Amino acid sequence: MEDFFAPILDADSKTSYNVLWLWTHLIKDNDAKLWLKSQYDTLVSLLIEEKHQGKCRLLLSLIYQISPVTNTRSDLIDFCIEHINAPYEIAVRAFSINLLTILIGQYPDLIGEVEYALKLLDNGEIPAAVATARRKLVRQLQKVRKKL
Repeated sequence: MEDFFAPILDADSKTSYNVLWLWTHLIKDNDAKLWLKSQYDTLVSLLIEEKHQGKCRLLLSLIYQISPVTNTRSDLIDFCIEHINAPYEIAVRAFSINLLTILIGQYPDLIGEVEYALKLLDNGEIPAAVATARRKLVRQLQKVRKKL
């Protein structure tokens, strides 16, 4: 698996994008998913530094599929909150919200910050994928609030 993961780090954007795309399909295999969980820190680091929206989308997809993890990084949460309202690809925004839906249970003290970011979405027309992810996150926020 390591040999197949290494090209993700390749400087050639096309190569790394293609390998990330393949991983989004390989992750359906439980062994691949377990192995990829061990690469969580690497995936998050790549995501935080990535400027290519397609690669961000694929990295978010992989991180979402291996979540939750026990060692969630705070910079991932910051990334997701920041990208809710950013002028990025719809899928990047939707995956950021979906990932927050998983992470908010681990960090209920961030409810206020997440709710504020969601309120900013109400200022305009939002794409269907983002609206659906938003509804799921709002329901999760309500569940977490009830537990507090």
